[in-house]
Amino acid sequence: MTTKSALSQHFSISQASLLRIGIFIAFAALVIFPLFTVSSASFYQRASAGKPVDLAANSVLSTNASRLSFDSARSAIAPFALMPQATPTPSIATFESTCVTPDSEFNLGQEVCATATNTGGSAANRRISWVDPSGFIRQVTPIAADPEDDHFTIPTTPTSTLSNGQVVNNIGNWRVNIISSRSSLVASTGFVVKDPANATADLSVTKRAPSNSEQVAAGSNGSFDIFVQNSGPDDAATVTLTDHVPNNTTFVAMIQTSGPGFTCTTVPDGLGNITCTIDTLATGASATFDFVYTVNTGTAAGTLIINTASIASATTNELNNADNSATATASVASGGNTGTCTLTCPDDIVTAANTTDGNNNPGAVVHFTPTSSEGTCGTVTTDHCNDCFFPLGTTVVTTSATTGDSCSFTVTVTETGSNVTISCPANQTADADSTCTATVTVGTATGTGDNVTISAVRSDGKPMYDCDVNGTNCTRRSTDDPFSAGVTTITWTAYSHDTPGPYQSVADEESHRTGSASCTQTVTVNDVTPPLITAVDQTVSADANCQAAVPDYTNSVTDNCSCAASDNSQDCIGQHRITVTQDVPAGTLLGPGAYPIHLTANDGSSNNGGAGNTTTKDITFTVKDTTPPTIQCPANITTSTDPGLCSAVVNPGTATATDNCDTNPTVAGTRSDGQPLNATYPKGTTTITWTATDHASPANQSSCTQTVTVQDHENPTISCPANITLEPTCPSGAIATYTAPVGTDNCPGAITTRTAGGASGSVFPIGTTTVTYTVTDASGNSASCSFTVTVKTPQAVIQNLINSVSASSLSGTQKNGLLAKLNAALDALNKGQTNVACNKLSDFVNSVGTLISHGDISAAQGNAWINSANHVINTLGCTNNPCT
Repeated sequence: MTTKSALSQHFSISQASLLRIGIFIAFAALVIFPLFTVSSASFYQRASAGKPVDLAANSVLSTNASRLSFDSARSAIAPFALMPQATPTPSIATFESTCVTPDSEFNLGQEVCATATNTGGSAANRRISWVDPSGFIRQVTPIAADPEDDHFTIPTTPTSTLSNGQVVNNIGNWRVNIISSRSSLVASTGFVVKDPANATADLSVTKRAPSNSEQVAAGSNGSFDIFVQNSGPDDAATVTLTDHVPNNTTFVAMIQTSGPGFTCTTVPDGLGNITCTIDTLATGASATFDFVYTVNTGTAAGTLIINTASIASATTNELNNADNSATATASVASGGNTGTCTLTCPDDIVTAANTTDGNNNPGAVVHFTPTSSEGTCGTVTTDHCNDCFFPLGTTVVTTSATTGDSCSFTVTVTETGSNVTISCPANQTADADSTCTATVTVGTATGTGDNVTISAVRSDGKPMYDCDVNGTNCTRRSTDDPFSAGVTTITWTAYSHDTPGPYQSVADEESHRTGSASCTQTVTVNDVTPPLITAVDQTVSADANCQAAVPDYTNSVTDNCSCAASDNSQDCIGQHRITVTQDVPAGTLLGPGAYPIHLTANDGSSNNGGAGNTTTKDITFTVKDTTPPTIQCPANITTSTDPGLCSAVVNPGTATATDNCDTNPTVAGTRSDGQPLNATYPKGTTTITWTATDHASPANQSSCTQTVTVQDHENPTISCPANITLEPTCPSGAIATYTAPVGTDNCPGAITTRTAGGASGSVFPIGTTTVTYTVTDASGNSASCSFTVTVKTPQAVIQNLINSVSASSLSGTQKNGLLAKLNAALDALNKGQTNVACNKLSDFVNSVGTLISHGDISAAQGNAWINSANHVINTLGCTNNPCT
């Protein structure tokens, strides 16, 4: 057997061959390079696990059992193949039936459209495969175009029976893939199928005894870890976790350590069960519990403490009953042991070699059914691990009990093909970064054998080789795609051949295989990053009821790996879910004040022994009263001034106020004139500003205004002088003098004006003139008074002289002589004989003067007669003296 290096795994070139092509070796060195048979991804089908693949009627997938048994891709290189060229990455996505609207959630009976792009068309010889939740291929369609639409109608029933009689689920998580001609995975996407008439969930429970409780001394406490989860596709309603208290123990406590809150009983029921219930366990939600017990005193050493838990929903259909219960076992570390024991081993096993060990020795990884026991067996041990490597030949496996019973069975591994060996790179462990991935250098497996080629398959489906559009001319990537959190396995396979390459086709390469060996490398990426809580202190205003609802801060949590419980997107299918608790709960109504809110978030990861990574954060939620009071002013007031005053006494009332938080806000009024509210209100409009103030900090205020209008409707007063009678002193009349009246009012600002007749000191005409004065106040109220100025006619003056002389003390000829002159003047005046009248009046004046001089009349009387006569003479124009 010849051992090949990595550069010569695909071609075995003899010396004779080198001689035959000697002159071309330089050219060959440039264009020929080795090719590893490559897997770009794992193929989603059960055939790789030894289960049948059910094919739709239109499937073109080969039913050749040997081809279906491989979960890797194999390619051969043509002679003088060129280096691979970069090509667009194929992708596939799901849509509703018209292939227009993206969709990843469907119901039974609906049609799904899958659109594949960058496929390379028919030349790439690729196909679209539809894989059900159980891993069976339901339909395969050749890709004839780029892009290519393919349609699949989901069965109308929750389950289907395949052609091999297998009953599989139609509800749950489906995959639709682009696969190569060798059935290796090129691209993949997922979608969820639900039954709208019957909610369905996949509830599961796992249980283990932690390392510190695998052996528990009598009289001591032990515990079992319990993990429950709902993998969907629907929320599970009325969920009950039941845990039976083991024999020889006393129940202590059921403690929930993560996840949405369950309600657990504290005392076993009549059947010895502890139950924990929750109304709804959402899709993707999980929870963990510690079941604590005490081993009863006197329990014999080696006694097994067997603890079984189960989970069920009272109303939601269960998708997979196989994982609805789990059992874990511990043993008693002190005390005695009695009784009998019967062990029953599994049947002998014969299998073909399928891998090599660390020293490249061929063999097989074999799973066997664990030995069953009855009676009191104490500790049961098997001298060979399960699911482990067995070498070629026959290995005896023995199981024994501390009580003395034992049994054995054989595992025989037969050789297949040529002696191929393979050595995997070392397992790798890394911490996930902020994107929930880690870049890991995994290396490359090495193999020995005849004309060996090596392929690799990552369990996450990501490629490890770069190939051309036809899936050939593949080279190992220098840097692998990042690994997601969790455990990713890489299955390395070495194939031996009876002739060296190159091979003309995939079928040609497969026909020359003589043996294979596989090994598995694990890459463990730990999620060590706790969730991030971005909620911060928040201040809100109280509502009309003086309350505010606590927000839901649980949606402020993000994680590098886990998804929110409510995130049903395609990327979150099968991912861990973030669980968040909030104290005080969202929606709680709180009054004004500052409240601490405690948030706890767990990413549900497997870190910390399955407890996940936890983050806590305290923030302050503050409710403030920012609403001002509502104020209602009294009605505006209009009134009249009090009598004799320019103001009024007014009671304005008081404003009223209400507040959302304060039952008794303060109300105060302020006048625009700065006077107290109970002071008299002046004429005009006074504004009262009413302000309501609550007792918040800082205080809130609101205001309204009220007007008090005092109107002056009181008329002013005015008094005129007495009527005036004057003799004319000139042809125009006579000058009248008087004191002009001034009006008075209850309010300042009244104005008095003469509205008729002449002013004092002016000439008034002969006759009667009415003089009117009007006083008007600032409000438009007014009052008037009048008096007359009468200027006598010359005839009236002469007549008054006749009357005065007649009434005088004169007698005889003195009186008669004066009267004769006056009568003559009056007669002449009446006849229009002005000069005659003036002459007679002049004679009268002279005669009166003589009488005064003789002492017949007083000077006062005589001068008055003289003045009146002269006034008439001047009035008649016989003289030209000014008016007086």
